[in-house]
Parts: sequence; C-alpha cells; structure tokens
Amino acid sequence: MSFKKFKEEKPYRFKEFDEARIYIEDMSIDTNLTREAVDYMITHKEYFFLLKNIINQFYKEGGNRELFDYIFSRLTECPKRSSDIDLYLKIIESPNRNLRETFVEYLKTCADDLFSFVEKLLESRDAYKRKLAICVLKYSQNQEIKSKILDILKNENDKEVVEEILNYLSIYVLKDDVECLKLMERRFPELRDNIREILDRA
Repeated sequence: MSFKKFKEEKPYRFKEFDEARIYIEDMSIDTNLTREAVDYMITHKEYFFLLKNIINQFYKEGGNRELFDYIFSRLTECPKRSSDIDLYLKIIESPNRNLRETFVEYLKTCADDLFSFVEKLLESRDAYKRKLAICVLKYSQNQEIKSKILDILKNENDKEVVEEILNYLSIYVLKDDVECLKLMERRFPELRDNIREILDRA
C-alpha cells in the first residue's frame, strides 16, 4: 500500500498552538479535530512535536493506518532536521506494525529528500534496517547508490536482505552487474531462479 502526498487549502479551526496541542497529545479524543490539529502542526512546522507525540502514544501499539496515512501524507516537506531524524529512527524500531509500515510508505515518497538518512540505514548491523533501506531506495533517483548496494550484496549474509537487493536489481540491472549476480548465485543456490530471471534481463 502507498499513498500520495497532497496539499489542500482550507481554513483551520485552530488559531493558537495551545488549542491544537490538546488533540495531538491525545489523538483519541476526536478524529476530525485530531486531523485539523495535525494540519495546524504541519502548517506551522511543528514537526518534532507531532512526531514525538505519535511515538509517545503509539510506539508499542494502537492507532490505525487511516490515522497514520493521514499524518504522513501531510508531511509534504519531508522534515530532515537532526531532531526529526532521531524520531524517524525510533519509529522504524517501533514494534507497532501499523505505525512502522505506514512510515516506510512515507519514506518511499521522501527517498531523495531523506537520502542521507536512508543511506545510513544501509550501514546498520540490523538486517531489518538494511532491508528497509534497499526497499526505500528503489524509489530514489540517485544514480550513485547502486554501486554501494552491489558492494553490500557481495558481503551480505542475510537471505531476506539479499532478496530485497535482488528486487532492486530486477528494476535496475545492467550487463555490468552480471558477475556480481553469478557470485550471489553460487553463495545462495536457493535463490538461483530469482537470480536467473534477473540475468536474463541484463
């Protein structure tokens, strides 16, 4: 599932931060007012406050995809201050599947704006983060990242990460990648069919 970012010009109910914050600090009070409060926070660039409250309320569980879709679809500027990036990392580590997966869809729309952040995930010791980074980078226009992904592939031992890299290469494969793919075919014989399919396109 993915969503499109959108902008909508409309008058806001809230005129002051303190009026809106009530519905951000407790998003269960009223769905419509929470959405208007989200719009207020984003219009006034209160990204950190918004993200912090998402984590405070939904890090472990709760919320729903409709709410998370709405929040992340409104973040059209892809906030990238270091304080915001720290909160992104916490969301990625969240055990709340709805929150985490909806956030990943948001990251795909920001693949270039948040490129340096996603690139750092490639260097993580956590296989899940490496897999996530490759999944997101399929949506990036950056031409330099492919060589780094191929370097990772040569030394990657996690099968799920390798499968995600193969998904990436199924889109971007070139003749220059053939030797690397043959190496992976030897290392992961159980993925031979996937690799052969990609080689046929190279």
